[in-house]
Amino acid sequence: MFDVEPLPAGHPMRSAPRLLATPHLGYVSRENYRTYYGQAVEDIQAYLSGAPVRCLG
Repeated sequence: MFDVEPLPAGHPMRSAPRLLATPHLGYVSRENYRTYYGQAVEDIQAYLSGAPVRCLG
């Protein structure tokens, strides 16, 4: 993650010779997917039962 995304065209990191920048993939793991999809199912079930969880705002 950078302070500004995408990096501005003239940013020094864009021309760094040994820099390997990757997309936001640090979260990709079996456990994180299990948690994410498990919570998605829980959210849907709670919403359908009239008692939503993890409400925003």
